[in-house]
Amino acid sequence: MFGSGYAGLGIYLEQHFTPGGIYYSLDNFQDWEPGTEPWYTNVSIALAGYLVETITGIELEPYCQEHIFTPLGMDNTSFFLANLDPRDIAVPYKWEGGTYHAYQHYGHPYYPASQVRTSSHQLACFLSTFMKNAQVNKPPYNGGNPGSNFSGNLMNPNNSSPNFFGYNNDPPFIPQMLESATIEIILTPYFSTYPDTYQGLVWSLCDYDYLTHPFWGHGGGCLGVRTMMSYAPEKEVGLVLLTNGEGDIVDIHKAIREYGYEL
Repeated sequence: MFGSGYAGLGIYLEQHFTPGGIYYSLDNFQDWEPGTEPWYTNVSIALAGYLVETITGIELEPYCQEHIFTPLGMDNTSFFLANLDPRDIAVPYKWEGGTYHAYQHYGHPYYPASQVRTSSHQLACFLSTFMKNAQVNKPPYNGGNPGSNFSGNLMNPNNSSPNFFGYNNDPPFIPQMLESATIEIILTPYFSTYPDTYQGLVWSLCDYDYLTHPFWGHGGGCLGVRTMMSYAPEKEVGLVLLTNGEGDIVDIHKAIREYGYEL
């Protein structure tokens, strides 16, 4: 058992999946056979994180620091508040009674699914390595061209959150985190979930009628947080959007995405 001052993924997952466990409930499960229906769950991502721990013998946080965050220059990124300067962390807010109310900072036992804290610029580095090593043999469902000559610049006006970047711009060097074949599996549409939306492994492809360019991406939402990370294979441009509120960011994401994809 790992000893880092928190219960640990192993204990949480055991209590989630074992009858009689603290977090066990029949509502945690579905009655269809695996591979027949799409259903995103935070616990599944926590299970994937625990798999990393059991295979490597290293807790997920230090493993990610050594093999992902540090190589990408994400030196102000962590799953845990204790590893960050609280002055650098945006306060999450909710809108209630005609004004904003701050939440306290919080965490989750299924933390690999929901609580990595970083900046839009640093998360853009992560997205860039993903894009740079993606396959191109099935556009637009598998995208990214490592030889792209896209000339868009990093757009970060007034140090605001939206970040656009081109492969040959910022950052100048992007190490490879995943094999291209692995990314191809992630970006393979396995199910059609909503009209013109296709589910891969965690990532999904959106091809709505109102979009100029289909995009792969994944969004997140929790108390005082709404986020989206996406990229358009046909345009080879990515977008990271982080907010510390609970409003609907779909229209914001759409407007910024379409503007950036036309650069």
